Amino acid sequence: MFRDWVSVSNYVFLAVLCIVFFRLPSALRRRNEYLLPFIYAFIFVVIDPLGFGFRLFQNVNGPINEFLGNHEKPFYNAWLYNIVLKMAMPVVALLLIKNYLPAEQQTRVKWILFTFISIAVVYQAIQIEPIYLNQGILFAVGALCMLLGCFTYYYILMTREEYVFMNILLLPSFWQVTFIMFFTSLTYFTDISASYLTENHSAFLVSMFKVNRFTGLVQSLVYIACLAAPLMKLKVETQPSYA
Repeated sequence: MFRDWVSVSNYVFLAVLCIVFFRLPSALRRRNEYLLPFIYAFIFVVIDPLGFGFRLFQNVNGPINEFLGNHEKPFYNAWLYNIVLKMAMPVVALLLIKNYLPAEQQTRVKWILFTFISIAVVYQAIQIEPIYLNQGILFAVGALCMLLGCFTYYYILMTREEYVFMNILLLPSFWQVTFIMFFTSLTYFTDISASYLTENHSAFLVSMFKVNRFTGLVQSLVYIACLAAPLMKLKVETQPSYA
């Protein structure tokens, strides 16, 4: 029942997210501090409905699997999650974090981003793990890169004088990066421990998956609230310009 409720919420969040974003003035929609959070949240909430669609329409999913080399189980849709969540999501998350950093730290995040893209391209080119199966190594690399980006943001938050007299709890970037860190860490821990917990502590694994899904729901709400702040006249702190 919990899983069904979460699945339905994805459709609701997707609709609300799009309504909120496209109700923003066009000048705001073109700014990275609104566009990149929207893209990140859109990817996050659209992936499950999209995955369900590919499982439902096997006349589309089957040929894609066969093209990718999966002739034994063409009903799988792992290829979609690998491309969207394990390749596109880290790129968008790093671009989002980079947008909130001063020039010197932006360069560092650019190198992290370049490193991840290079690894992902080589990883797929030599097929270390088939793209139609779970790509755990690539997921670990992407999670590490996103966490490095988050730590860079927190370093700036603690060392730059622009934040000294600022209420960071009213700063949208703080909540956006915090939930990237929380959700990425939790998902990574669940992924690497799944095999062991399945055999020894299956009930605990189920609880972890529920916590993971709940964290994802809260993350979606946080991103929607950040985007809706101008429409709802919410009091938020302005991101420093690092002039």
